[in-house]
Amino acid sequence: NWLEQISDDDREVIKKLLTRIFPKLEAVFGNISYGGDWGSTWRRQLRISSHEVFPIYFRLSVPEGEIPHIEMQSILALAENSEAFGDKLLELSQQHRPDGSTRVSVFLERLQDYTEKDIPEEDIGKILQALFNIGDKLLLPEDEGRGLVIWGNGFRIGHIMFQLLKRYDTQEERFKVLKEAFSMGQAVSMIVREVGVLGQQHGKYDARADPEGERLVGAQHVEELEKIALEKIKKRASDGKLLKAPNLSSILYGWRDWGGDKSAKKWVSDVITSDKGLVDFLTGFLSKGYIQGMDDRIASVQWRLNPKSLEPFVKPAKIISRSKKLLTSPPKWLKDKKKIAVETFVKWFELQSQGKNPERELKG
Repeated sequence: NWLEQISDDDREVIKKLLTRIFPKLEAVFGNISYGGDWGSTWRRQLRISSHEVFPIYFRLSVPEGEIPHIEMQSILALAENSEAFGDKLLELSQQHRPDGSTRVSVFLERLQDYTEKDIPEEDIGKILQALFNIGDKLLLPEDEGRGLVIWGNGFRIGHIMFQLLKRYDTQEERFKVLKEAFSMGQAVSMIVREVGVLGQQHGKYDARADPEGERLVGAQHVEELEKIALEKIKKRASDGKLLKAPNLSSILYGWRDWGGDKSAKKWVSDVITSDKGLVDFLTGFLSKGYIQGMDDRIASVQWRLNPKSLEPFVKPAKIISRSKKLLTSPPKWLKDKKKIAVETFVKWFELQSQGKNPERELKG
């Protein structure tokens, strides 16, 4: 209606101005449409058509917790030095935004806007080295989403890895970059996670195999990367740091799949001899989701710890009495997430023993 009020001489000019500012209007005025991937391009270019950028044009300063364009460029300039780049990410992980999340989550989201062509190819390996060296320290609960899919920094790092590796034409080139990053890296949880994802591309772990042309690396490459990941796991186990690693359950399943049952079960058997070791072991299998009813204003947390997930490493029936005793006479150190882990394990065990479904019984 507004356009109809503009003179014929000016109408076409106004249309061109509008479509220049808001490109998706070309679907209204013409036959051109834009896919969702254009949002990343417009955000990188600081276009007002980006819904993230739009409100900044009407402020006198960049919103608190966001990363200005000039800061984004300065951080990307550090990528030529993997150690400096990693140190900067750790610094961002200590800086919280008004909503409680950290600035590193913003950076990892924004970084995906630059992976296709803006990052020099010679910096790709250094960025991946940094991510798989300090990546476990970026797996922060405050950066996880709330909903059916908990979207955290681990997923963001994984997407960045895949996007950067696609810049290389051959599986051999990608493998070479990954081998160096994984070999030098200390982020055992992130390394195990991404090696598992690469295996899924080949149909491992009951996954549907991707077409050959979409697999980042070859089958032989996956086997070599699994060996590197296994050595990382064993090293963490021997130096006493594995028990505190994030996503312990996934690491142990990787240990079982790549190194056999015996060594992983032996490590678990030794660890759970102490009450603190038992609780840390259970905490490593604790997970959470969010549920929200039709009348709920906010989603509520639902904790999960399925005793059946422990069975490859220990029989749940052998540790249930100790777990109940810990709750009956709780030590001072049994609190927060550790206490939740023991409580959740006991609840799930008892419900499953009664033939009930804990997911349904404990809902809400």
